[in-house]
Amino acid sequence: MIVIAHRGASAYFKENTVKAFKEAFAMGAKHMETDVQRSKDGVLVLYHDYALPGGQNIKDTSFSELCKFEIPSIEELFSAAEDYSVKINLEIKNDGNLYPGIEKQLIDFLNSAKNVCDTSCFFSSVIL
Repeated sequence: MIVIAHRGASAYFKENTVKAFKEAFAMGAKHMETDVQRSKDGVLVLYHDYALPGGQNIKDTSFSELCKFEIPSIEELFSAAEDYSVKINLEIKNDGNLYPGIEKQLIDFLNSAKNVCDTSCFFSSVIL
């Protein structure tokens, strides 16, 4: 049986946050799913919904503003996962091509990453 920590340990901490990811790793999760979008200033961020609770779209919000909502970058996830052997499902949220080129941006990031996801990432909800 494969157990996947959906958006981290989301039963214990706000989903898709560094706290939720770290708790999932500490609890022994070997697989994790998270959602990838892009901030207004081009940072790959991890958040499920296309809009914040107040209705502002992720794509129209700067990364510094998103940090106020505990929305991490993909780099923060990789940093949190450095000491663990995990497989990460990166679901690209790109309905209607909201983020042109996000697939290539994510692949370029993964190719340049020197830690956990060198060979253990896979994508869902993406057309290449």
